[in-house]
Amino acid sequence: MLCLFDSRLVVQNDITKNKFFLQVVSASIEHSSIIPTASIEVIANNGDVDYLSAISFDNLVWLETSMRYSDHEKVVWEKWFEGRIISQSEQWGNGSTATILCVGHAIETANKLILPQTPSGAAVTTEFPAGTDASRIVGAFGGLLTRTGFIVPESSFQTEYKAIPYQKYIKDVLEDLVYISAGSYFFETRTIYNADQVVTSCLIHMRPVPTTPKTIIKSGTPKLFSAHFESDGSEVFNYIIQKGNTPEGGTQYQGIAQDATSIAAYHARQRADVDTSLNSNDLCQSLAAGKLAITKNPKITGTATIILSPEIKWKDLVTVNIKQIRLNGSELNANLRVESVRHEIPHRGFPTTTLEFGSLQKSTDDYLAEFYLKNRLTNSQFIS
Repeated sequence: MLCLFDSRLVVQNDITKNKFFLQVVSASIEHSSIIPTASIEVIANNGDVDYLSAISFDNLVWLETSMRYSDHEKVVWEKWFEGRIISQSEQWGNGSTATILCVGHAIETANKLILPQTPSGAAVTTEFPAGTDASRIVGAFGGLLTRTGFIVPESSFQTEYKAIPYQKYIKDVLEDLVYISAGSYFFETRTIYNADQVVTSCLIHMRPVPTTPKTIIKSGTPKLFSAHFESDGSEVFNYIIQKGNTPEGGTQYQGIAQDATSIAAYHARQRADVDTSLNSNDLCQSLAAGKLAITKNPKITGTATIILSPEIKWKDLVTVNIKQIRLNGSELNANLRVESVRHEIPHRGFPTTTLEFGSLQKSTDDYLAEFYLKNRLTNSQFIS
């Protein structure tokens, strides 16, 4: 079947709100954390016309695509990636193009420390007793953000939490809460546009992970190009020790979580973590229990490359049924969580989507470490 595919990169100036439209040569979009990334190659100039003259670091961007199956169909643009420019480079040779690297709007959470007060001077609550709803914890830090904001559910799960000012970024807190929830919640960003398609706000939503499969990937159908899966026990831990801070003159806070069924099957597989920002035994215990739920059993991990499928999102549940792949004595037929989505728009060839299930290579985190997290605070390096 003939498919007509078009793509363009829209860049918006923060101050003037002017928009610029760039022709896309190729693009790679990856979403494997709260902060998606994109590498987009565009036409840089045409003769004396420089398309990049009004574009700079930190501009708002969004990638739009259109898929049609007939010349007579109307072009309908769909947004695939939304964020800001982090860097751009030009190359010249067989034509003149530029590669623009972008990160999602939630990058602000990796740039903003937990502080005792907001930029306007309002006090920030950083200590929450046992039984506090996690949505309230997230909402308490919304005033520290200036470009984005939080939308939280009325209720989620209850926990104790304490964020010592200057020792963690907002992104670290969000990751802690995901662990404490045993992966049952995640954060996604939605961009709001006005009638003129100008960005007006960016909101980070706290959501429970989907529990209903969105689609099915099945062998023998034209949708599936290739797949590789394995039963992975390399990161099975069924005895978690979570160490925290040591109060003056006291004993280091600690929480221990173990799973008897997993230990009986695989023997004790222990893991010890230290986070000196944890200031109670209960909080250490909650974090240990969350980690245990995620690591106590082997995971079915793998990748599947399929026909371009922008409707599949990070953290979606997908049914994977591939009769030719047998794991643990039976054919692969399971509902699996999408841990990474990568859309590829090649210069030549048909666009594809590669899904990673179960676990992922931390390429997105490595990318962010290079550009944003270098010299940032870690659990063992604090500002005094």
